[in-house]
Amino acid sequence: MESLCMRVNNMTYEVCSHVELIPPDVQTIIQPQVNWLLNWKVLIETFLPACCVVFLGPWSDAHGRRPLIIASLLGKSHPKSKKISISNTV
Repeated sequence: MESLCMRVNNMTYEVCSHVELIPPDVQTIIQPQVNWLLNWKVLIETFLPACCVVFLGPWSDAHGRRPLIIASLLGKSHPKSKKISISNTV
């Protein structure tokens, strides 16, 4: 929400980081956009893994579970994977 606030009205981080300091007219502009982003985030976080399970389940039965476990651990431990957030996509 902070980055959206800063981009919409060119406000400083100090103002945008405190929700109570954001003027109500700016909040009415920002809230629908934040809501839209959060809805897409939930959809991606639930639908994408569900689709992967359909394909990766049979693959792991044939090739073993170790490659998938190692790949998920490498992805989780990668330094840039921790910096990716929904606020960077706005």
